[in-house]
Amino acid sequence: MEELRCTSCGRKLAESTGYVRLNIKCSRCKTVNSFSMAQSAESAQSHNPACHRASSDEVGKHGGQRP
Repeated sequence: MEELRCTSCGRKLAESTGYVRLNIKCSRCKTVNSFSMAQSAESAQSHNPACHRASSDEVGKHGGQRP
């Protein structure tokens, strides 16, 4: 778990296990903090079965129908 802290005053804003893009306004100093992690988007998509597409081999074997 990663702590997300304000880039201006250092106040702890949140804890996160994964995110793609996150904007959090600090309640202490009112700075808008932008966090992004490009790798999370790829790993989240690869672990989501709804995002997977049948390869051309699978389509040929099953006549366009998923097994």
